[in-house]
Amino acid sequence: MVEQSASLGDSQRGSKRPDGCQADTGCAGEVMATSDPPGQGRYRRAMMETSVLLCLLQNEMHGYELVDRIEQMVGSYVCVDPGSTYRLLRDLENGGHLVSTWQPAESGPARRTYRVTDSGRELLGQWATFLEKRARVMGELVDSARRLLAAGGGFAE
Repeated sequence: MVEQSASLGDSQRGSKRPDGCQADTGCAGEVMATSDPPGQGRYRRAMMETSVLLCLLQNEMHGYELVDRIEQMVGSYVCVDPGSTYRLLRDLENGGHLVSTWQPAESGPARRTYRVTDSGRELLGQWATFLEKRARVMGELVDSARRLLAAGGGFAE
C-alpha cells in the first residue's frame, strides 16, 4: 500500500473556496473571484465536491465506485462524468483534502482508493454552509414567486 501525498499546496496554486471563488494572492491578501458565468461552474463544483467528500467520509472507495455513488446522489441535478470526477479527485488531493492509496485488486490492476483528510472535513463543512445559504435564498425566491402568482400580481401581456 503506497500513500500519495499532495504535490501542490494551496499556497502554490491558489485555493478554491466554497463560494466558488479562486483565492488569488492580491494586495493585503485580498481574494479575487474567477470569471465563472453566474449559475455555471460554482453550483456544479459545490455539488460535486460536497458529494465526493460526503461519500468518502462514509467509506474509502475507488474512482468508478465513487462516480456511481455520486450519480445516485445528485445525478439528476448535475452531470457526473468520470473524467471530470477524476480531475476533481486530483484537485482535492493536491489541495490536501484527500489522500489516496493503491489497493491490490482480486483481479485486474490495483485501484487507487481515496479518503478524506482533516482539511477535507473542514472543506465539507464550508460547502455545507454555502449550499445551506443557497438553498435558503432559492426557497425565498420560490416562495415569493408563488405568492405573487397566487395573488395575481405582476404584469402580463
